[in-house]
Amino acid sequence: MKPLLLDKAARPNSIDPFVQDWVAATNGRLYLSAVNNLERYPIPRWPGPVAAVPKSPMLDIGCGWGRWMVSAGMAGYHASGIDLKPDAVAAANRVVQAHGLSGQAIAGNLGQLPFPDESFDLVFSYGVLQHVPKSLVATCLSEVHRVLKPNGVCLIEFPLWPGLTNRLRRTECHSEDPACWQARYYRWGELQANFSRHFDEVTIKADCIFGIGIQFEDIDIMPWYYKPIVALSEGFRRMSETLPPLVRLSDSVYVRGRKR
Repeated sequence: MKPLLLDKAARPNSIDPFVQDWVAATNGRLYLSAVNNLERYPIPRWPGPVAAVPKSPMLDIGCGWGRWMVSAGMAGYHASGIDLKPDAVAAANRVVQAHGLSGQAIAGNLGQLPFPDESFDLVFSYGVLQHVPKSLVATCLSEVHRVLKPNGVCLIEFPLWPGLTNRLRRTECHSEDPACWQARYYRWGELQANFSRHFDEVTIKADCIFGIGIQFEDIDIMPWYYKPIVALSEGFRRMSETLPPLVRLSDSVYVRGRKR
């Protein structure tokens, strides 16, 4: 998605220009009205475990402008990020610094993570692996296993093939061509099998429904016609915590695994 560009004088001075331009490209179509209109950073709720030890190292794969790095930093982690786009990496470092947090993003490829073995307690990714060929995802999961410390945890978001809304409007790329940026959807058993090759204690939890990338914390940013969708998605997520079978209706799920 190409960002909409406006004169910098029209943007609130407190928000990084890259974030203003790219918020819909990184966060999803619900944020189109927020492009160049942000008055605050859309920082999501941290969905993973809080750092057991202050400044525990974590990695965000496909960090974009750093929203999840900030979220992880607020949960006690020292966040590292990796992204293909140098301008996104630069923005992530500015945004993390603006929030008074430690952490650094670098440019790199998810198929060959530029970090030593056993570097991180947690590896996270959101809205990224769905856009690359499934063969590359398999390579990435092997790399995630390599850079995790023993008993380290990965938490990665994927769109679910039989998801309630995904069934109605799914357009999918079946190509192994990395230039195809359309989503690749995953079946429940496929996710379990892929993660079980490398990780123990594999669990799948709901992220959202009625779309992908919906964040309840940003309901104030949304136009009025999206607010009910955001509220319903959050209600569904909470309900699925007590009624686990509902998770299979999710449009987006988190897959969690622990390194053997």
